Amino acid sequence: MSIKIKEMLVSSSKYSIKCPYSMDAEYITFHNTANDASAQNEVKYMIGNNSEVSFHFAIDDKEVVQGLPLNRNAWHTGDSSKGDGNRKSIGIEVCYSKSGGDKYKKAEALAIKFIAQLLHERNWGVDKVRTHKSWTEIGVKKGYSTYVKNCPHRVLDAGRWNEVLKAIENELKALKSGYKTDEKVIEAPKEEVKSEVIKTPSKPSTSLGLVDWMKSKGMDSSYNNRTKLAKEYGIAKYSGTASQNEKLLGLLQAGKKPVSSSKSTPKTNANPKNLGLVDWMNANKMNSSFSNREKLAKQYGISGYKGTADQNIKLLEKLTSGAKVNTKTTSSPTIKVGAKVTLKSSATKYATGESIPKSIKGKKYTIQQVDSGKVLLKEIYSWVKTSDLS
Repeated sequence: MSIKIKEMLVSSSKYSIKCPYSMDAEYITFHNTANDASAQNEVKYMIGNNSEVSFHFAIDDKEVVQGLPLNRNAWHTGDSSKGDGNRKSIGIEVCYSKSGGDKYKKAEALAIKFIAQLLHERNWGVDKVRTHKSWTEIGVKKGYSTYVKNCPHRVLDAGRWNEVLKAIENELKALKSGYKTDEKVIEAPKEEVKSEVIKTPSKPSTSLGLVDWMKSKGMDSSYNNRTKLAKEYGIAKYSGTASQNEKLLGLLQAGKKPVSSSKSTPKTNANPKNLGLVDWMNANKMNSSFSNREKLAKQYGISGYKGTADQNIKLLEKLTSGAKVNTKTTSSPTIKVGAKVTLKSSATKYATGESIPKSIKGKKYTIQQVDSGKVLLKEIYSWVKTSDLS
């Protein structure tokens, strides 16, 4: 039986603050909150403020609460927008770590089981699990972080990180083998805490989760394929939440026909391996950079491209179907340091979200820095979207 997730997702109006980048996760990051609030209160505070601090899940002694969709990044590892921690990892905060005690132990135990579940769903190994501290150590070396953060402090201070990884590995093995584990924590001297894991056989599950059910049927259970299926079945903005997975599983098990017509026109550049947009473009020797995808999206009539899962699916469909591009689009400006560009009169917001005054629109500027989908203009020292330049 998979662990249920309570959803308290941040409003999409705060994506620019809390989770501005699309993400195809490659890691899971383990945190301690250094606080004594419940999971719901941690998430409620996070999604309610305007600070660039965010995470995907908070876990206490009773439940797992989700604050961000898994196809968006989070600001949780202190390694800026350039580090893999913030850009490529799922952030998990374990609650009640300030005071510790029984509540924290139960929260940590639940987090271990949930992380194993996430690994199992993605066919990942325990090597994908990192500490917050490890990302800041890398960040300091590369100049992305200003200091090394001792997090998860309660685990690291007790020297238990390897034990936590072993516990996650045991849970993962149990999920793969069809066994369930019952953990009994044996109190040891203050310097070390030993954990004995006793495995007892469980009956074959009659209520598999979506990923396990798809695997049992020989189906492609990858995130990209689930996103595609969700769209076909009318499940909008799929991000892999528990409720979306349950709905999709119900439709698949019931043998319901997809909402979208199966009578699609033959594709001229098929995608038999169900690759995601970037992988498909790379396989076809295309430039898969964000700037080129943004340019292609504009040519195919996909406005405001930000690299979301839905936009990537639409663009991939256009490319694989051989759809004709809109030749009436104006040529894109050269986006590189030192290039001269004009800020369009139609531009409304800086890349940071503030309004652009009329007095600076329609004028030429010099590009000082380039980042994903945005540039820093030298004369006004402000970040603007590349889509607002000509």
